[in-house]
Amino acid sequence: MAGETGGEGNEQRGRLARGRYRTDVPASPSLERAQAREVERDVEHLHGPKRVTYSRDELVVLVLVRNGGAYVESSVEHYLSLGAKHIVFLDNGSTDGTVEVLKGYGDVTVLRTGLPYKEYNIAFKRYLIERFGRGRWTLSVDVDELFDYPFSDVVGIEALLGYLNENAYTAVVSHMLDMFPGRPLREDGSPADEGGLKESYRFYDISDVRARPYSEVGDIGNVLGNEEIELLWGGVHRRIFGGSPLLTKHPLVFLDERLKPMDLSDHWVGNARVA
Repeated sequence: MAGETGGEGNEQRGRLARGRYRTDVPASPSLERAQAREVERDVEHLHGPKRVTYSRDELVVLVLVRNGGAYVESSVEHYLSLGAKHIVFLDNGSTDGTVEVLKGYGDVTVLRTGLPYKEYNIAFKRYLIERFGRGRWTLSVDVDELFDYPFSDVVGIEALLGYLNENAYTAVVSHMLDMFPGRPLREDGSPADEGGLKESYRFYDISDVRARPYSEVGDIGNVLGNEEIELLWGGVHRRIFGGSPLLTKHPLVFLDERLKPMDLSDHWVGNARVA
């Protein structure tokens, strides 16, 4: 950040997880555009509809995945039960049968790219939003992330999106909660006991979660619908592995003419009205 030096500046930069220091963020806007063209050329269609027709109060879920076989069934079942209209998976070279499992679902589209994740992560996710989300709502998640919101058992996804539309919001802040099972994990990260994500990953620890002002990111054009919105970071991941992982994301977005999806990070958007 401007005006900061040494460890303090590096720590804050790490907390925000945003900037051209990242390996998946090109050094300039022109290189971003070139990277986007590469992704568009490389992506191939494997399964499901190439285009998804849905309205402003319906949701399409977007998932970038590689070797997610242990989680794909839980992911698909969760989002369909949440009320998603369709789920799009962009596979990045799975070798564990992920694609074959996904081909068994009718409400799923599977795309594939062979470009390297380390450099193209953000470009992949932005591609999906721009392809499937213009003038509509999309939810970008990892295959092992199960998005939820308060009172989802009585307030359906159409009602939630209707509220966001009525109030002209274009992004929703979400906070990640690391969950873990009661038994050791296998080498592939899946639980030692059989079962879905919800059944196996039932425990959490929020004792090391820390809050920072949302304004710490600076002026990226976002307008908060609630000034009490904060950034969360740390948590059990920080205690075990170190670092300052940012736990705040903006995964649910409405792509209008102003919104900048995946703005120098897969945690951030720019020019959004944020709920």
